Amino acid sequence: MYRCHTCYVAVPILALFLCGVFLCGMFGCGPQDQVSAKPAGGEVTTQSSNVGSQTADDNTGQTPAAGNSDPDSGDPDSGDPDSGDPGSGDPDSGGNSGGTSELDPEANPASAGNGEVIDISFDDIILQIQADIAFRPWMLTARVKELDGKRIRISGYMLPDSKLKGIDQFVLLRNTECKYGPGGQADHLLNVTMRKKARIDYRSKPISIEGVIQVRPFQGPDGNTWSIYDLNEADNVTNVRRR
Repeated sequence: MYRCHTCYVAVPILALFLCGVFLCGMFGCGPQDQVSAKPAGGEVTTQSSNVGSQTADDNTGQTPAAGNSDPDSGDPDSGDPDSGDPGSGDPDSGGNSGGTSELDPEANPASAGNGEVIDISFDDIILQIQADIAFRPWMLTARVKELDGKRIRISGYMLPDSKLKGIDQFVLLRNTECKYGPGGQADHLLNVTMRKKARIDYRSKPISIEGVIQVRPFQGPDGNTWSIYDLNEADNVTNVRRR
């Protein structure tokens, strides 16, 4: 009987091929996840076949954003006083330490009490009151209240008196038509007292004089106010040139 020797070779090969096709149909032919050994808990973990892929955090080398509680990081959120955070309350950080402000009056006293002389005229102290009237505190203006107790320089005329030399007290008038006493306006003049040991001779021409102005109403025997202002510690008397 004739036997084909080729069949002895072809049949096993065909059988192997068919087995391969059968196995591929059951398990698939593409890349598959590799199954690792079961851990002690019994769960199966898989490893991705694409081992070259990484997350965004792995690529950048940065950690996800979160509150930094490390005091050595210098982060303002950490509350570390060494970080220079204005809100940390550290005096060395440049924040508000609650110290004395530049606007503190005790740290920066006003210049009004350091010998400054304010130039004024009678227009600054006129109260628009009538003659032969009793003064009341409500008559004072804001400007007069501001000047009260300040050292000023003002010009006016000396009221003639019986004493013409070595005068230490006199009345300074706004002009030669002003009156002192009945018929006069109390806000148009000042009672002047010279500084200790300072004296002045009578002058008919206008003078400029310095002194500390104070609100001290003087009531005459008729019950009306004859004067409102005193000028104390007066000195530096000079003649005023008419323009």
